[in-house]
Amino acid sequence: QLINMHAFSDCTSLKTVEYAGSQDDWDRVGYYEDGNEQFLDAEIHFANLLTADKFADVSHDWAYDGINYCYTHRLMRGIDSDRFAPKLATTRAQIVQILYELSGAPAVSGGTPFRDLTQSWYRKAVVWAYQNDVVSGTSGTTFSPEAPVTREQIGCIMMNYFFNVLKLKQQWALADLSEYPDGDQVSPWARASMQHAMSMIISGAEINGVVYIDPQGDATREQVATIVAEFCQWAFSVNGRDLYHQ
Repeated sequence: QLINMHAFSDCTSLKTVEYAGSQDDWDRVGYYEDGNEQFLDAEIHFANLLTADKFADVSHDWAYDGINYCYTHRLMRGIDSDRFAPKLATTRAQIVQILYELSGAPAVSGGTPFRDLTQSWYRKAVVWAYQNDVVSGTSGTTFSPEAPVTREQIGCIMMNYFFNVLKLKQQWALADLSEYPDGDQVSPWARASMQHAMSMIISGAEINGVVYIDPQGDATREQVATIVAEFCQWAFSVNGRDLYHQ
């Protein structure tokens, strides 16, 4: 897409541009002396340098699109400069941080009843999520931020975000959990949310040709990236606007 020639007219000291397009796209951007002249001295980074291809452990398989979406939208980062660790379990703190970033990292005040929020990087996200009814604790005084998030937990968290933060309404048929061999293993507190989530954003886990819910299984980083990416696209179809830029 072309960038309007006056789009950056107020940026008098533009140093860096991260452009979600190719070099060829950028070459077609029109800038003029009285408009986007700041581009001339800025350091330009193109999307082909900002994709999940930078990670040595990310393959072009079923999870690539989700990982690439979450990385390029800065919802998820690598565990270091070269690795994404797609098979690593996602923690409860990490999924909350992802949704906090998706919401624009709003300012927070107040606190929670949780006494185990020991790291500063996730504390604001947990406070925000708790106050907006996105998460609850693992007990009255604990959140267990470093514990892996299970597939049924992430189903609840994502649906709480959909209903309580986005304030959207159900427009789909609920999944029948009894169609899965382990449908009766979904915890009672998670059943309603998993009926929603399994119908739209969470795929079953196929083992030897049989599809399971695997409700207490840990959600890996590649699974979470796929769920979040699909959630954003699905919510867009309901919401009518891009969640990341709402």
